[in-house]
Amino acid sequence: MTIHRSRLIVLVCAVLAACAAPSPGVDGIGGDGTAATDAQDVGIDRVTNADVEAGFADTTVPDAAPPADAGVTIRTYTPSDETFLNPERGYFASASIDGTSGPGPLRAMGFSLGYAYVILPMTPTLDPAYVARLGAGLDRIRAAGLEVILRFAYNRTDGGPDMPLPVILRHIADLTPMVRAHADVIALLHAGLIGPYGEWHHFGTTDVNMLDNDAAHRAILEAELAMMPVDRAVAVRTPRYKQSLYGGPLAESAAFMATPLARLAHHNDCFLSDATDQGTYTGGGMTAAGWRAFLAQETAFVSMGGETCPGPGGGLPGRIDCPMALADMTSMHWSYLNSEWAPGIRMYWSDHGCGVEIDRRLGYRLSFARAAYTSRVAPGGVLSLTLAVNNSGFAAPFNLRHARIVLDGCGTRRVATLAGVDARRWAAGRDTEFNARLRVPASTPTGTCRLALWLPSEAVALQSRPEYSIRLANAGVWNFTFGDNTIGTDLQIDPAAPGPTDPLATEFVEIP
Repeated sequence: MTIHRSRLIVLVCAVLAACAAPSPGVDGIGGDGTAATDAQDVGIDRVTNADVEAGFADTTVPDAAPPADAGVTIRTYTPSDETFLNPERGYFASASIDGTSGPGPLRAMGFSLGYAYVILPMTPTLDPAYVARLGAGLDRIRAAGLEVILRFAYNRTDGGPDMPLPVILRHIADLTPMVRAHADVIALLHAGLIGPYGEWHHFGTTDVNMLDNDAAHRAILEAELAMMPVDRAVAVRTPRYKQSLYGGPLAESAAFMATPLARLAHHNDCFLSDATDQGTYTGGGMTAAGWRAFLAQETAFVSMGGETCPGPGGGLPGRIDCPMALADMTSMHWSYLNSEWAPGIRMYWSDHGCGVEIDRRLGYRLSFARAAYTSRVAPGGVLSLTLAVNNSGFAAPFNLRHARIVLDGCGTRRVATLAGVDARRWAAGRDTEFNARLRVPASTPTGTCRLALWLPSEAVALQSRPEYSIRLANAGVWNFTFGDNTIGTDLQIDPAAPGPTDPLATEFVEIP
């Protein structure tokens, strides 16, 4: 990757703090970054220069080099074409949680995401033993290093009975403590509970007047939103359900908040079947083109996924040709797709040349683009860092995930959490750049340190597990044991270094 001279000058300015610091927010943290509160001392295998240099290229800055005593390292990085697993993205496969068996070797089969589809019993309340069995199933999901898309339903038959609204709400209440206790491995919740497969169509004939109305929909959705933590979403089957209740499309200024508008996402279980995806883009007084535009804006900030469905006569649907499929996945920011339905779609894409691209680009695909950081810093001094991350996927990560910077290889592993840098804002199709000023602990011994970007789960219990951390698509930067991504291995801790000071710099924290 080539980095332009003008961009390098900006990066050098940022690292030297010789230019105006950016305001904190979407892409930046300035001198007012807040201190880390939830970093974790997890230890690490040492990574040498030989391990990582394949992914790095040093770049000089003609006519713009910093003073000799400033010490700035500039790096550019080469993206990798490798296909690998990452959390909360890609193809998913069935993962039962309501039996006694585990989810199977899904990770070994190439999946990080499972689909837990639960048919609830049609009883006035849910037996606590039954709910506990579901919780045990989610424990097995965690043990396997997986996450699930969770959906509850009552039947698999068109025209089959739905449960009355008061019973549905009671069941949600029965499930809530269990769901909350396992939310760390629930990537998102599908609204479910109405109609066959929980897809909110073909309402049960005996209860159609009870459930096919905005009041019932609002009651169910708000109960489900309350069941989930505020940083997790509930996905509706068609956009008109969200728009009729809460408006939209969602704007960036209203995104990532604890409101129904910001927390209701989308799933499409008849993707690419025809011009309206069999009714997905109809109703509400809007054309199919209008609903597509609605989803294009919304899904920049909430998740989109689902499955294809068969075309006429059970054959392949009509819009799966590679150019059309790629265009729809790009415009509507697809993150996940059923590997099991409809049969033959993945093979079709593989045979027609876009299968590998779809595998790589479903959801996010993050890679280092460039970095600039202080080369030498004294113990107790301030390390300045500017980092740019490229996202070549269809979407951004859809669950809260703060960026963390790791200082490693020179004493105890330490972590600084950049509270204002959220990977959900690393939009598809562009570079996102941020900078930070980080205080190196006064106890840091003299020597050479490794810097890394760590994007773990926000759940503290999962932060020591690399399966739940985001791997970047650069050769040689991933630490397989502890799940962070090496920025560079040449930071010098030098008592003689002229270190800038900043009382508001973010602290590196070690956990005893």
